[in-house]
Amino acid sequence: MRKDESNKLTDTYIKQIKALLYSVRKKENALLQDIENQANALISENPESTIQDLYERIGTPQEIAFDYYSQLNPESLIPSINKNKNLRRIAMIIAIAVIIVLLGLGWALYIDYKELQRSIPVEVEEYIFSPEE
Repeated sequence: MRKDESNKLTDTYIKQIKALLYSVRKKENALLQDIENQANALISENPESTIQDLYERIGTPQEIAFDYYSQLNPESLIPSINKNKNLRRIAMIIAIAVIIVLLGLGWALYIDYKELQRSIPVEVEEYIFSPEE
């Protein structure tokens, strides 16, 4: 297996694990770095390794995430969970505010459009001049 293929395999494996972690902080980065080193060592020993080999030798992403969270103290997770909830709430409030402002601007433009439409003359007077004789 070429170097870029082995990196791609390791990256895929790490991305699968990251997707199962609630947030990635220093502790999680250390775990991911350790797993990446293990995966790279396994691939260098056996260049024909597949993702299934990584699952069998190191563990599936689900197993790794479960083991990681089972070792943590629940009280250490609560602040990060609350922080993420608050960030989501703030993002939602900002999104709603932007939508309201855009609706207001759209309404103001519509009113201006209607006023402009009323100011354009609708009737055209046509004068017919008789040819000069």
